[in-house]
Amino acid sequence: MHTIPRGVRSCGHVLHTSQYLYVLVQNQPAKDQPNCCRVSWEYLDTDQPAKGPLFTGHKGIPAKLIVAIFAGLALAPQAFAQVPSPVFDSCVLMESYKAGTYQELGGEATISDDEIPGYSVLSYQHKGISYGYASSARSQGDLLIVGSQRMSILKAKRVGKESPERIDPTQAVYGIVRYKARAYYCVASNFEGLGRSGSLQNIRAAYIAPLTGCSKAPKMSGLYYSVRDIRKIPR
Repeated sequence: MHTIPRGVRSCGHVLHTSQYLYVLVQNQPAKDQPNCCRVSWEYLDTDQPAKGPLFTGHKGIPAKLIVAIFAGLALAPQAFAQVPSPVFDSCVLMESYKAGTYQELGGEATISDDEIPGYSVLSYQHKGISYGYASSARSQGDLLIVGSQRMSILKAKRVGKESPERIDPTQAVYGIVRYKARAYYCVASNFEGLGRSGSLQNIRAAYIAPLTGCSKAPKMSGLYYSVRDIRKIPR
């Protein structure tokens, strides 16, 4: 009998062995770890009930459903990567909005000029994980930081018409937005709006990085950028 490694925790993960094909069919998030999926596997190619602590005990899935399952898995990465609009709205408003729950990263910020060569890093600690923004003194792209992971703003996908641009990390606001059991790292900026006047202070930019993995070891799965006028967000 083939067994599933206990370390497997990825949503929608497929395991192939020489005799069987398994697919994760239950991806309900655990209450204490909203970014983790409970492990629940089923056979695709056998009518024998699954056994063991990591199996559901259900009988096999009809072969006619295999095509539909794989079609869904093929589309899942694209759909999974999208950032819902309320997440951006919550980030630029810097408060909870609709189904999005906003938590600002508080405490004292740490600034380091030697953590990453050529960069100045501003970061906050949250549940033992470092969240920050690294600004380059050269023409290199700035970085978003989660733990030991770094992601360049040059790789950010534009949501809207505005192209990603550098921000002043000392004027930005850092937070975590939770929306429908998913967590998103959020860095919001009003383009140094403290020195602006009038309506310009209402124009804000946001970098959003969807977080995957468990809360003890989150990873950025992508990076998105959008500019919004907070006056146009329905309240």
